[in-house]
Amino acid sequence: MALKNIISIQYGMNIKNMKQLKNEFLIKTTKAEYIAKKIKLSPAEIVFIYHCQEHLKENKFVSFEKIVSTKDGCPYLRFDKSLYVLIEHFKKEPVEINEKKISNCIEFINTFHAASTNILSTIGARYKASYAKDRIAARNMYSVFTKIKQNPDLIKNEKVRNSILRTIDKNIEHVEKAMKILEDDKYLSLIRRSMQENRFVHGKLTIHNIVKSYNKLRLINLFDVELNIREKDIATFVKSLL
Repeated sequence: MALKNIISIQYGMNIKNMKQLKNEFLIKTTKAEYIAKKIKLSPAEIVFIYHCQEHLKENKFVSFEKIVSTKDGCPYLRFDKSLYVLIEHFKKEPVEINEKKISNCIEFINTFHAASTNILSTIGARYKASYAKDRIAARNMYSVFTKIKQNPDLIKNEKVRNSILRTIDKNIEHVEKAMKILEDDKYLSLIRRSMQENRFVHGKLTIHNIVKSYNKLRLINLFDVELNIREKDIATFVKSLL
């Protein structure tokens, strides 16, 4: 049975058109559009991602690209020895890099993190602890921020420069705290505590994974969510602006 027919049956959709892209299909129905995405994750990992998204919705955070479940409540579909997930497809515009927009993004990230704590089910969860790499990254970021503070003209784009300078003292403070934690022998204990708190983060929260859709910010590409400390997302976002 063709994938189109299986999706139509499993999701109860009246598919008007289905167009193949690379490893995904654009699906148009009478009500909405979706992407059927071929994915290289285990069923348990997909279920964890889906549980994270449901947790966000329960905590009133709904501004993200959502996985759609089948009629039976399964967040993935098996076809031809591969796994597919069905996600929402909507109009996306890149976020402009200026002081106001960056400030809005930071508030948006804080709202996401406020909704991402205390998830009940962590089956299939990933935790990417990389002690040495994290420590080196923190040192490098501290060096970059201090150099920019001393010589702002290192950033040629004026809009980016103003946005970075507006929060640079707080960012230096965050990096200093991160360095202190990473240099502490109790770092692994803090990791274990973070896992016990069941706090998940985006995992790859760059400026490119925050888009504007109908004048609202939305998170996309939530396939790298993991149990981790929120500072990782913040550091990744700030680094993507430099």
